[in-house]
Amino acid sequence: FTVQQLKLAGMGVPPLKAAAFSAQELRAEGYTLPELNCGFTIAELKAAGVSAAEFVAARYHAQSLRDAGFTAQDFKAEDFRAAGVTEQLQVVGFTAAELRFAGFTAPELQRSGFQASKLKIAGFSTEEVHPTGISAKQLLAEGRSGKDLRDAGFSALELKEANAQFSDASTLKALGYSAAEVGSAGFSALALLKARYTYPELALAGITGKQLKEEGCQLRDLKAVGFNAKQLREAGYTAQEIYAVGFGSIDLSMAGIEGPQFR
Repeated sequence: FTVQQLKLAGMGVPPLKAAAFSAQELRAEGYTLPELNCGFTIAELKAAGVSAAEFVAARYHAQSLRDAGFTAQDFKAEDFRAAGVTEQLQVVGFTAAELRFAGFTAPELQRSGFQASKLKIAGFSTEEVHPTGISAKQLLAEGRSGKDLRDAGFSALELKEANAQFSDASTLKALGYSAAEVGSAGFSALALLKARYTYPELALAGITGKQLKEEGCQLRDLKAVGFNAKQLREAGYTAQEIYAVGFGSIDLSMAGIEGPQFR
């Protein structure tokens, strides 16, 4: 008798397997995956050429497939994501590193339940983790540095709101944020000056000498970060005040300040 004849006669898989028919032969004659699994293990069916995708389509749990020897790479197919298999991957024991090697992205793994710290151990960069919606506060709590977050595109405001260690403008400046970026985080012009941003940096942020003067900045501090006598004169400082902080005669002359004005 052929497999086809036996199948038409209603014979199930177990007796056919006992009669030495292979899984490949039975599969070729149209036995379904659940029917084949009545006589063959998942591992045997895998060896017979049944793919992970076929098992997933038949509603097999990822744990059963992993136990049978399917790897993270086997779970990478696009249709698995729609089937919700990605969410099972951490539960069944795959590490973030295994899944990263298989080609899964940080957002996919984060959605399946992996914490940012696990993604870091797996080798994902902060740039890859950031788009997942993980907050700066969470990343800092899990070991990422302020520089990591800055390089990943987190704003100065996000860091400031995430942790008190970033409540000082000079700390944010040390991470590489510009005066404009730090100013956008709610820091005053005076705070930016105290953080030692230079005149060109402050100017790019739209901060003027007049604004700094109105906020009570010391003239000597403005001179220290690069404001010249002319700029300070335009900001409203008197000739006497400008002369008192030590500008030379050439600087004073360029500012239109002559001897009689400060004698």
